[in-house]
Amino acid sequence: MKYGPLFVIFHGSCSLICTAVAYVLITRGFDTTPFISFAENFVNLDNILAKVGHDRSSLTGTPTSKLACFGVAVIMNKCIQPLRLAFSCLMVPLIAKTRDKSY
Repeated sequence: MKYGPLFVIFHGSCSLICTAVAYVLITRGFDTTPFISFAENFVNLDNILAKVGHDRSSLTGTPTSKLACFGVAVIMNKCIQPLRLAFSCLMVPLIAKTRDKSY
C-alpha cells in the first residue's frame, strides 16, 4: 500500500497522455499499420469492427472519423502498455523518495 495511490495516479496520467499523443499523431497522418498488425495477434479486430459498424478499411491509413481515430489511439495505447507499466514501476518509487525528502 506504500505506493498504491501514487502508482494509480502516475500510471493513469501516463495512459491518458499516451492516448492523447497517439490521437494527435493519427489525425496528423501517422502510419498505424504496425500497431494494427500487432493487435491482431491478440484480438479479433474484424469481429470488433463488425459490432461497431466499420470494416478493416477504416483502420488502414489515416482514419477519417474522430471515433475511428480514437479507437486506433486506444489500440496503440494498449500495444505500448507493457512499456508504460515498466516505466511506472521504475518511476513511482523514485518519485515517492523525492517527495518524502522534500517534507
